[in-house]
Amino acid sequence: MTYEEFKEIIENKQGHSVMREGDFCTIRNNETNTPLTLINLTKRHALDLFLVTDESDIRFMVYNWYTICEFVETPIEERKVPTL
Repeated sequence: MTYEEFKEIIENKQGHSVMREGDFCTIRNNETNTPLTLINLTKRHALDLFLVTDESDIRFMVYNWYTICEFVETPIEERKVPTL
């Protein structure tokens, strides 16, 4: 899965966005600006999760867990992350 495909899928679900920050991207709640995940864009299988206590964020993570894991499992060269 490419970075653009991942971003489009996640942002299609209202209320969350994917933001690139150097070698990482985060999924954030648009309303609270709370980060939910931190994904390393230069290493495969590198994902940090933040403690989520908001019920809507928990539902979002459960609903999108497969998509997040698929992106994290994608080889780096196949992600085609746009340069900053």
